[in-house]
Amino acid sequence: MLLINLFLFLAYFLTPVSNDTNLPSIEPAPDFEFTLEDGTTKKLSDYKGKVLYVSFWASWCGPCLKNFQKYEATRAELEKMGVVLLNVSVDQTEAAYKNSLLRQPIIGTNAWTLQDKTLQDNYELFAIPTYHIITKDGDFYYLGNGDGANRDVFGEFQALLDQ
Repeated sequence: MLLINLFLFLAYFLTPVSNDTNLPSIEPAPDFEFTLEDGTTKKLSDYKGKVLYVSFWASWCGPCLKNFQKYEATRAELEKMGVVLLNVSVDQTEAAYKNSLLRQPIIGTNAWTLQDKTLQDNYELFAIPTYHIITKDGDFYYLGNGDGANRDVFGEFQALLDQ
């Protein structure tokens, strides 16, 4: 069931940029700054050397919150494997983001940033939730269409972790 949920989760939220499903698209993920729950300021580049699954969300976004809850087991498994779940709120205020976390804890590293035009364009934040996989080298990674229900998404993440 967990594998089916992961497949549905990734099939719905991640779109390949190429029709060639054997080759991931390599493109540097632009750096940006965010504030962690404890008030520490970090940059995406601080996570170089780790595989990231970045979720852009907001407290007012029902589908965002529902997906965190619906795919909690899948997200927990990815985190256990070593994938960093970076959940970046683009709420208008840090208080809205923090209040949302009090109502619904979210697995992973939670952060907040103001959404500006550059961030919106770089990460295609024209609608949320928006999800991105970033390799250890700091590049976007796009999962291909794979082989439907037979695909091994956890295996694809493990291959990224093993690189």
